[in-house]
Amino acid sequence: MGKGRPKGYSPYAYIEYKELGQLIGRNPIIKVSRSWLESLEGSPAPSTPTPEAPPRSMEEILCDSPEEPTPKIEFNLTTFDNE
Repeated sequence: MGKGRPKGYSPYAYIEYKELGQLIGRNPIIKVSRSWLESLEGSPAPSTPTPEAPPRSMEEILCDSPEEPTPKIEFNLTTFDNE
């Protein structure tokens, strides 16, 4: 029996920036690696967050109506007769 994660497994998922913005809002505070942030900015990261608004619950995030309607998924149902 193999150990560890299956081949091809990744804990990461791809999401468009636009969709991410709709899920978390305009000014969320997100915890990221300090070294990653410094590599992007080229300057030291702030030591403590200064939130402007209290964090939103997942229910509030999911209840927000998206700016664009979500496209509907079309499908065909095929049935087979067992003889």
